[in-house]
Amino acid sequence: MKLDRRHFIQNLALSAGTIGLAGKALTAEPGQRRIERIGVINGVPRDAKGDWQTALKQMASFGYTELESGLRGSSPDEFLKFLNGIGLTLVSCGISFGLRTVPGWLDRAVAMKVRYATTFWPWYHSLDTLTLDQLNEIADRLNRCGEECRKAGLKMAVHNHDGEFRKLDGKPIFDRLIELTDPKLVAIELDIYWAVKAGADPLDYFNRYPGRFELLHIKDMGPPPNRGFVAIGDGTINWAKIFAESEKAGVKHYIVELEKEASTTENFRKSCQYLQRLRF
Repeated sequence: MKLDRRHFIQNLALSAGTIGLAGKALTAEPGQRRIERIGVINGVPRDAKGDWQTALKQMASFGYTELESGLRGSSPDEFLKFLNGIGLTLVSCGISFGLRTVPGWLDRAVAMKVRYATTFWPWYHSLDTLTLDQLNEIADRLNRCGEECRKAGLKMAVHNHDGEFRKLDGKPIFDRLIELTDPKLVAIELDIYWAVKAGADPLDYFNRYPGRFELLHIKDMGPPPNRGFVAIGDGTINWAKIFAESEKAGVKHYIVELEKEASTTENFRKSCQYLQRLRF
């Protein structure tokens, strides 16, 4: 998700022998593992013209089984009943994290029965002028919100874009944020596209911060010079190489995101099919 989405816009049944990951990758010899449950954020492509119910039914028919979403104008009970009827599990919802935000989002997240309350933009300062004191303040707030989430039976999560990889006092903001947040209270939802676009190596982060990346946003990158959004498997990112280290990273949920020109019903189908077939 890009910076203008600061506020959230709101299957395969495989054989036994899985490792203990909610997103589930089958244990097997290297090169033979695969994702069991594939998630999707939003799940309403541009060509759906706002018909979210039909779109989500299509997502389920393609093989997606997990969803990251807001309520789309429904009550929690209505939305969950609809999702249950089509075979989708709501695992995460987006929250606003502005300076004056009251914790009403926590009650909503609890009512939605999600595992994660995710902020896609925790910054209420410009990343261009962010100071260490401001970063410490934000990390402290994330930890405090994370503790409230823990008490309520879910977990706080924070999502990255490319701006977090710029350096603050000689070290990437993203690294500092990871180190300042308590892994028991705050999960990282790593957006692979934005990390790669910023010049970061996801595998390096998996090695340096094992277990922190409980959710992945799977978003592929077209070739230079534009490096635009494309269907998963049509781009330049080596997904097998990344997923091969998912256990070390702590991944529990694999969530497909298709933005802008890539957000078509056909691309969602192709992306799910690619991930169903992928071995790593």
